[in-house]
Amino acid sequence: MLIAGNDSSIARIVAVSARVYYGPMQQAARNRASDPGTEFTCTVTTLSGIEQILSAELTALGIPEHTVVSRAIAFQAGREDIYRCLHQLRTGLRVLVHIGSFEAHDADELYRKAGEIPWNSVISGENTFAVSCTVASDLFHHSGFAALKLKDAVVDQFRARTGRRPNVEPEHPDVRLHLHIEGSRCTVSRDAAGDSLHKRGYRLKAGDAPLTETLAAGLLGLSGFSPGSLLVDPFCGSGTIVIEAALMALGIPPGELRTRFGLSYGCERWLDFDSRLWKKVTGAESHAKSGDVQLFGFDLDQKVIAIAQENARRAGVDHAVHFQQADVRTLDLDRVAGGRIAAARSGGGSRLVVANPPYGERLVDPDLGDLYRATGDTLKRQFAGFDAWVLSGNFAALKQVGLRSERRIPLMNGPLECRYVHFKLREKQQEEVNRHDDT
Repeated sequence: MLIAGNDSSIARIVAVSARVYYGPMQQAARNRASDPGTEFTCTVTTLSGIEQILSAELTALGIPEHTVVSRAIAFQAGREDIYRCLHQLRTGLRVLVHIGSFEAHDADELYRKAGEIPWNSVISGENTFAVSCTVASDLFHHSGFAALKLKDAVVDQFRARTGRRPNVEPEHPDVRLHLHIEGSRCTVSRDAAGDSLHKRGYRLKAGDAPLTETLAAGLLGLSGFSPGSLLVDPFCGSGTIVIEAALMALGIPPGELRTRFGLSYGCERWLDFDSRLWKKVTGAESHAKSGDVQLFGFDLDQKVIAIAQENARRAGVDHAVHFQQADVRTLDLDRVAGGRIAAARSGGGSRLVVANPPYGERLVDPDLGDLYRATGDTLKRQFAGFDAWVLSGNFAALKQVGLRSERRIPLMNGPLECRYVHFKLREKQQEEVNRHDDT
């Protein structure tokens, strides 16, 4: 069952779910550390606008009961569920496993209440740790100061009980703690991901304005991409959209790549880490799906095409994708990729264009409006019968595409506010272009 959220922030879901699911704080922490069958309250964070794609992923993983709000989804899960989320989610960023929650109205109360958590069931004196904090409160104005009070509570408890203390390591800690404050409600979690889950490991190089892997996967999900889809990206850059599509089509989980490239997870350094269960979840071989994968990327810059090809090789999908230098202004599907796109368009799967053209924010193009107009012309001429999806942070340039949009989805690409625009390219548009050419 999906419980749809409204405009609530991630703060609300972290704090509210903690109030609903947590019993006495100390006993809950002890139970989770000692009982591998214990259910945990979890929050998976994501990007604004792709929450429903993450929701669909969780349902597919056997977690249908979850609550969706802005940039996050909360649910109860066993340890195996958490491990599967880490290994298989494509649109999640972090998996926060709640430790406890309490009311605090000032820094001293925060320190005192945090000191009641049995920290020796969460970290050891030999561990390093770091604390991050988000605040949505009139009582606490500085997230850094609140994080410092939580850090002090942890350190002082260890020092009082053992005479030793765990050290703080902000860059590469053994355990990442997260404190969220909404109003007077403080919720403490530990980050099972460690490094953000968008890091797959295959991308050593990128173009000048790359998409993250998580956003690319979200764009594909919103477009309706599925194995068997014909996909064309005419502004492929370093290839992230096409490569993420190949990983989906071949059934390769992101965690398989992280393991291959030596990227660890935060939970692997937890006191209650279950190595046997982890190996069971992550050690199973992926069963790559067979079939004709039809994934194509083009870019004007031959240097970034070479980067895309190398990234695809590292991801193990170079056999399933085709990258080629081409200008969107003169793109001819009968001539590129050996004519495979023109031949594949008669297949039964969906036909998609997913593109992330320059915005004019980071990449300077003196004729950006002309580029978007030419893109619209190429879509009409070459992609009749396709569904085109264009992500851009330049709203004025988007209007120059010259096509009626079916849908406009607000998204963020890093700090840039964008729109992900759907254009349905009907066959009659091609006929009208042909008639115009004949006159």
